[in-house]
Amino acid sequence: SITLVGRFINSTLPYVTALQQTGFHAVIHGNNEDGATTTTGEQTFCYLLSVPHEIVGIAMSSFFIWAAYLGNATRARLYSVQSPAREVQFPNGTYFFYYNFSLNSWLQQKMVFELYSS
Repeated sequence: SITLVGRFINSTLPYVTALQQTGFHAVIHGNNEDGATTTTGEQTFCYLLSVPHEIVGIAMSSFFIWAAYLGNATRARLYSVQSPAREVQFPNGTYFFYYNFSLNSWLQQKMVFELYSS
């Protein structure tokens, strides 16, 4: 089962549809069947904190990063996309904020940074 979290139902719905077409049970957290939002940002944050296994999110989202730090998930995959538009926006090649986990082996294992090319 995959639960997607997003502020914008119209941009999240195609991901749900694609996952469902490949056989996954996918839903959007905090939205009813009509697409109306039924939760607040605080409730969504608490939901992310409660996920026990793995969460995946955008590396540039402070909302996601704090949920990854503070939450119960055993693994947090933070991703960024290397694209021509991104290279124009960040010419120095910044795809992730700088994090120093050298003193915390638990965070070193929990936080995984992934870069994908488009």
